[in-house]
Amino acid sequence: VIILILFGPRKLPEVGSAVGKTLAEFKKSAKDIMDDDDDQPKTEAQKTEVQEQVK
Repeated sequence: VIILILFGPRKLPEVGSAVGKTLAEFKKSAKDIMDDDDDQPKTEAQKTEVQEQVK
């Protein structure tokens, strides 16, 4: 109701679309960050092995 009062009925579809796109992008970014964390080595032995491969 507050959004309707602030933006009016003509702007409401634009505001809704912008909010939806922003939330979708935020969820996608959060998922990408979580997926990147899964790619990290889990144990010290794996970390050491990766460091040796980089050298």
